[in-house]
Amino acid sequence: MPRFLTPGKICLLALIDTYLSGETASKARLAVLDFIASQIHAASRPGADVPDLADSLCHDAAEMLRPLSSWSSDKPGRTVYDVLLQRLWNIDTLDTLHVLFDGFSHLMSFVATSNHVRRGLSRASPLGQFVRRCCVEFTRLQFTDFQALWHSFVIWRASTHEAWAHKNPNDAARLSSPAEEALQEALAAHLTDGRSASVSAEDSETVLTFSIHQLQKLGTRLPNDVRGMLRTWIDNQLDSGTQSLQHFLAFFEHWKSGQYTMALESLHRYFDYSLVAKSGSDNMKVYYQYALLHLSVLHAAFDCWDESVESMDECIATARENQDTACLNFALSWLLYLRQARPSTQRSPYGSIAGVVGGDTGDQDEVTFLKTKAKETKHWSLLSSTLLDEAKLEMYRHGSTAKALEYIVQSSFLNSTHDLRTLIPVTNLFAGASLDRLGLSPLAGRMYEEVSVLHGNQSPISDRIRATCRMAYGKAQSGQYGEAEQMLEQAALSAQGILKLEQRVQGFAILVQMTRSLCRADVNAASYYLTKLQSLRNFSDPEIEFEVFLLEVELLLKRQEHTAAFTLVNARLRQLKTAHTAVTKSFLDCDTGGRKQRATPACTNFPRGIFESRQTRLLAQGLLTLGESQVGIAGHENASGTTEQAQSMRTAEDYIERAHEGKKQHFPIDSGARS
Repeated sequence: MPRFLTPGKICLLALIDTYLSGETASKARLAVLDFIASQIHAASRPGADVPDLADSLCHDAAEMLRPLSSWSSDKPGRTVYDVLLQRLWNIDTLDTLHVLFDGFSHLMSFVATSNHVRRGLSRASPLGQFVRRCCVEFTRLQFTDFQALWHSFVIWRASTHEAWAHKNPNDAARLSSPAEEALQEALAAHLTDGRSASVSAEDSETVLTFSIHQLQKLGTRLPNDVRGMLRTWIDNQLDSGTQSLQHFLAFFEHWKSGQYTMALESLHRYFDYSLVAKSGSDNMKVYYQYALLHLSVLHAAFDCWDESVESMDECIATARENQDTACLNFALSWLLYLRQARPSTQRSPYGSIAGVVGGDTGDQDEVTFLKTKAKETKHWSLLSSTLLDEAKLEMYRHGSTAKALEYIVQSSFLNSTHDLRTLIPVTNLFAGASLDRLGLSPLAGRMYEEVSVLHGNQSPISDRIRATCRMAYGKAQSGQYGEAEQMLEQAALSAQGILKLEQRVQGFAILVQMTRSLCRADVNAASYYLTKLQSLRNFSDPEIEFEVFLLEVELLLKRQEHTAAFTLVNARLRQLKTAHTAVTKSFLDCDTGGRKQRATPACTNFPRGIFESRQTRLLAQGLLTLGESQVGIAGHENASGTTEQAQSMRTAEDYIERAHEGKKQHFPIDSGARS
């Protein structure tokens, strides 16, 4: 495999020479420059895709130069494509190829001092840098490499022979002699794989780096044909740096496909090859802390929370030692997420910001610390994500949706100002959840729809799938089961090959089916779907787990099993003890003293703000289930006319009336529709 020079780059040099010679029409000069720039910096084009980028490197001359046929040249009846083909086929010997590079070397070293020099080329311009790099690489070629480059160039331009011969019949007759045909066949036999010969080591490393960047940014997987193409290119190289990138790419592939052991092995190999590529203790420390960061994220993705915290602690210690502020701030933000996602995770030396900066801090102080550091270092993506964490804490701990929306708007402003495209979808998800908590489900659905419609190509696939699942479940709750199933079917095609997302789509599909069964009072079908959903309780997705809990309570009520529903809700509240919510604390305080009769009315004395959010309203509905359970207990377990029966009825009646009162005050439309 060539190091840098390929037949395509020789063609670009010929096109640059055509442009500098003034053989293009004035109207076509800008288009020609744009074409050259798009070929030189293909990975930097807006909307660039990995399959398209990989295929563009394997194109022959006819496919690559097709856009030039629509641009006119300074010669009547000839396009830029025709003029360029004449230049390419005039390179008929090794000597003419040397002349082309010698001309560019003279042009780059010549200082224009008169007005008679043709259009020049600046050494500092993008075209000048490309030409200088090509000239330097050409002088470094060994004879065998130069001969292989010439052979691949002859095969690469062969696809344009018919078009060139049609415009230049005299020159074509000279090349059509038996001796020339025998020479062409010998060259083709010497190098049969023209497509792989048109790719250099520089190109393969560019595609590999771009693929890893896209995997990190969007969370997708590479198509099988692109993966095989990259593997073929990398096998032809011996560069340890490229080998390390290959294992890093394999790490993401195994991670997304759910192969935990293979992902660990690929990550360790990436670290080993990185040390070989760049020796030195300082480089080792840098690679080590980022390898630990990826290791922690990998453990968390497979629900290994203790191992994730241990890896993150070591990452924080290494980042502090190396004074890497960016890595340290991201690690602290990730550690905050780990503690919120799994409060029961083991204690660690850096279990909070206090373990780093000292003192006794809470979650709010940690968020403030991260915001301050993000502003100091101008790390806008960290600041935007920290604002979203603050909004989540505000809704979860204090219940103020208005304040949470303020933080979400601030995050959205940062995303728009600093072009943080990958954070716009998750901001929309937060905004949709906040609006859904306020009972504005149609507006929340629009926010979810915006993720796939406006930001589909730039948004991570996990955010797109999450938004689609929420839209589908919202339609199912409004009775549009057919549309919900169609949306989930389309989402399943997009999530194919990514284990976590496939499980999520499957879980929401079962939720939709169970919701339809409960709406139709089909208890047997609902019980069957609940059995299928039991495996999702350990799915590490609190959204699915909570919806399963609500549907299970509703199923128990359909079965008239009020005692079981009461027990289930009571157990759920005990599980939420670590959530530090006021509702849970009050209920458990009453329950600890054995005063369950006082637990229900105590929960009704909370501020009216409890009905401001959808999640707290769902919790209120769960407590309303307790009141209904009290009615069932009074009718089935208490003797008729006894004091216990009267007390149970009074407790249930008081709770139900006050719950409906609160809903009418804060959601008059919704309460009237459901009454």
